[in-house]
Amino acid sequence: MRIEKFLSKFKDKKVLVAGDIILDIYAYGLVERISPEAPVPVVDLREESYRLGGAANVALNLKALGAEVALSGVIGQDFYGKKVLELLRENEIHDEGVVISTFRHTTVKTRIVSQGQQIIRIDKEKREPLIEEEKKKVLSFLQEDAVDAIIIEDYNKGFFSPDIIRVIIEGKKAPVFVDPKYKYYEHFKGAHLVKPNFKEFVRVSMLNEDEMNVMQAALRFRKNFGYKNVVITRGDQGMLAVSQEGVYEIPALKREVFDVTGAGDTVISVLTLAMISGLSIEDAALLASIAAGIEVTKVGASPVFPGELKDAVKEEWKKMKERVRFFDFT
Repeated sequence: MRIEKFLSKFKDKKVLVAGDIILDIYAYGLVERISPEAPVPVVDLREESYRLGGAANVALNLKALGAEVALSGVIGQDFYGKKVLELLRENEIHDEGVVISTFRHTTVKTRIVSQGQQIIRIDKEKREPLIEEEKKKVLSFLQEDAVDAIIIEDYNKGFFSPDIIRVIIEGKKAPVFVDPKYKYYEHFKGAHLVKPNFKEFVRVSMLNEDEMNVMQAALRFRKNFGYKNVVITRGDQGMLAVSQEGVYEIPALKREVFDVTGAGDTVISVLTLAMISGLSIEDAALLASIAAGIEVTKVGASPVFPGELKDAVKEEWKKMKERVRFFDFT
């Protein structure tokens, strides 16, 4: 199978990403002394960079892979919200679905970095649910847009509620892919694919330590919640790709890990484009694993580009495909 053929289809797809928008700020500086006021380092700031985070980073990943992308979320009427809109427009991501709120500020994560090491992260966020006015604007947009797929990107910052999820799951003909956090699992019933990480999966599944019970728990998880497919990410242990046929154990791409920020966003982006382009869940998960292996070699949440992915596929696909294991419990 020539995976390149499927990669070339990405540019013909349009995807809607709905979820919590975050602005990531990276503040770079030097640490050369300890504060006389307290035993903490003094950072001499030299540079700041602004990046799209959360659902906006998923949108950026999809755009970098060639797709047309629309984003739905909420930002504040503030400096950081303006930065988000600037970055969306610079990257040609449709922002008509982005609601500017006067009731909440833009979610911001600031990372202080010195000599390649993150010293501290400062979060500014509001997790309360959307007010009715914001929700009406979001629902109005979600009911209009025609796309090839929808991604629900939940960072637990207040964007999602059962009624918004219901409109997405029940009101759209396009397949829905879900990157969940810690709640609403029962409301995602009918989703084409749900992608928890292993920690999130463990929270909603009863597990024993032996491997076979993990596989069986993954099958129960898919069946009990009513999802068509499930992919469980496990860091350097790869992924479990679950369908009604059984469970595929997908290996991780072995690269030196520099920063895991954004790896999950890369995975859901590649899974979505790969599956709507015709790849099986096994091959889509393998492609996503390769993409995640590229992403973690970069500083911060950074997109993976088609050229990088094609080169890695040529080098790694055959070897990794041979390491895929299938568990049939039917």
